[in-house]
Amino acid sequence: MWQLLANNMPSGVYVWNLFFASLAVSGLGMLSASLVRGHRPLVEHRLLCCVMLLLLACPLLLWRAGKAELAAISVATGSVEQPITAKSPAKTGSQGDPSSTPHELDRAPIDPPRRADAPRIVPEASVPSPARVDWLPAASRLLACVWMAGTLLVAWRWLWGLRACRRLRHSAHEETDDRVRAIAARACDAAQLDRRVAVCTARLAPGPLSLGVWRPMIVLPQGMAETLSDEELLYTLTHEAAHIARHDLAIAWLQQLCLCLYWWNPLVRAVYDGINRVREQLCDDYVVRAHGSGDTFAAVLVSLAEWCLDRPLRIRPCGVMLLQAGDDLSQRIMRLTEGGPPMTVRFTRAALATLVVVSFGMLAFAFVPVLRAENPERHEQDKVPRPGIAGTESDFTPSSKFIPTALQTKKAAPMRLSYNDGSADGKKSIAGAAEFLSFTLPDKSAKVAAIRIHGARYGYPQPPKEDFEILFLNQDLSEVIATKMAPYSRFKRGPETWIEIKFPQPVEVPEEFWIGVNFRAERTKGVYVSYDDSTDGSRSRVGLPGQEIREADVGGDWMIEVVLAK
Repeated sequence: MWQLLANNMPSGVYVWNLFFASLAVSGLGMLSASLVRGHRPLVEHRLLCCVMLLLLACPLLLWRAGKAELAAISVATGSVEQPITAKSPAKTGSQGDPSSTPHELDRAPIDPPRRADAPRIVPEASVPSPARVDWLPAASRLLACVWMAGTLLVAWRWLWGLRACRRLRHSAHEETDDRVRAIAARACDAAQLDRRVAVCTARLAPGPLSLGVWRPMIVLPQGMAETLSDEELLYTLTHEAAHIARHDLAIAWLQQLCLCLYWWNPLVRAVYDGINRVREQLCDDYVVRAHGSGDTFAAVLVSLAEWCLDRPLRIRPCGVMLLQAGDDLSQRIMRLTEGGPPMTVRFTRAALATLVVVSFGMLAFAFVPVLRAENPERHEQDKVPRPGIAGTESDFTPSSKFIPTALQTKKAAPMRLSYNDGSADGKKSIAGAAEFLSFTLPDKSAKVAAIRIHGARYGYPQPPKEDFEILFLNQDLSEVIATKMAPYSRFKRGPETWIEIKFPQPVEVPEEFWIGVNFRAERTKGVYVSYDDSTDGSRSRVGLPGQEIREADVGGDWMIEVVLAK
């Protein structure tokens, strides 16, 4: 995880987006729940459950939004060690072909025609790019490590509770008393439960509770059934049966999962506590609706609290208890005795409409990230004006005519020959072969000053202490014109970026030539070279000099560019 965040800036941005999205969703959810609190318990419960589900879906939603490049703010990423220095073009009233020499420009003020299969010529230009946030990678690593450590700690506590729940199940024995079974059947009917639930007694149970998602059961402390009257036992079992009928046990599992993921967020803790509070109120409403006496059930709650107060809490199981830890019993009793809001246990259309509107609002916060990682080099390529290929309409407006000056020629930026549109459509590394790409010079006297490769290294964290080959071959791939070497360490692990390899002296090449890069790829070392499928791939090959050189068969051309000398 550390190595991933150290080499992958978009992963760091993803952590921050998850951080901000959880705050926004939980904050909006708690604000909406506070508007209906005390008036519509069922709406409040559904609303808080939607908040919890959106929080659990946030990681997936943000990942999909990152694929779609949705964000409010863009931050720069990419290679920091090898920045490509952009130079401003000459500031005159019109643009020209910077590849032409002063003598040629004086003779031909219009762009000379190029062959239809000539590479795209890309002049360097100064364009606005996203602001780089230097402290963001380090802060992202720290946030991710603290987040993960806290998640593991909370998850360990949850697993310890599951262990206690297992112990409680093993110590429980099904109640065989006919009196208890008859009352349990009445309680299931009152809670509108379509199946009979086993009632068990356990020595380790801290109080009346319900356990199990697939095989639910109601567990009573040992000896409680004998001390309660029939009416008190009926009210107690009806309350627990209501938890099972409402599937509160499954919701409790999702609550724990959400709390493990967002343990640091106090608003998520408030959502967790709010679901617990409203859940008990709704189950109280089931009892009052079925038996019609809030005062009697309030007295039952008081007697149960006194009965459980004298029992030591041996374990804290992961279940739904009638008397939750931290539960405000006085508010429940006041609500039952003073009438409170209508005892509603069904969902109305108005409540459903309110829930849908608020849920869509929270979904917007979860789906639109705050930050987006953007490669400044790709940003530059998208903004740079590109002269058109011969036979097509030029991107320069209103025309490509210009009057050359000495200042223009002196500040002319180096040009790149490219067969890609700046965005990678795939990547590949081929063991025992080099990646070749053919080029055609716009001027026979031009020389190669550098090459640019879009790729990323894979294998061990430390780069191999060796060099890779850069091969220059003639048109028919029969002769190696020149060989250059560059260190493997120029490529980093992580997302693919442009790496520029400059040569001490410009390399002389024929008008039509091939460039190959041989990384001597193996299973534990190599470089993924990107390719672009906007072309037909006819200029790309793979192989080695003196051996078979075949078509690349990647559906496009390698993303390798040539930088011409000034």
